[in-house]
Amino acid sequence: IEAQLSSINMASAAAGAYQKYTLDVDRQLAEAQAVATASALSSLADADYVQESSNLVTGGILTEASISTIALSQQIRADQILSLFATL
Repeated sequence: IEAQLSSINMASAAAGAYQKYTLDVDRQLAEAQAVATASALSSLADADYVQESSNLVTGGILTEASISTIALSQQIRADQILSLFATL
């Protein structure tokens, strides 16, 4: 019986050592990798948001500039037409 208990204790110790030095290390590495991956994805998402916000502002500015240019062009043409009629 003592030989069997000793064998069981040895097997239990081997299982505990395997868990502590192999499984726990693998779990810790997997957790660290998950944190690094989440951090990288967060950085990418933030960068995309900043880029898209910048694109939106740039598009708005270009649209306003285009509208102002068209309005100014129409005003100049109207003034030119009026001056033609005034000379007649």
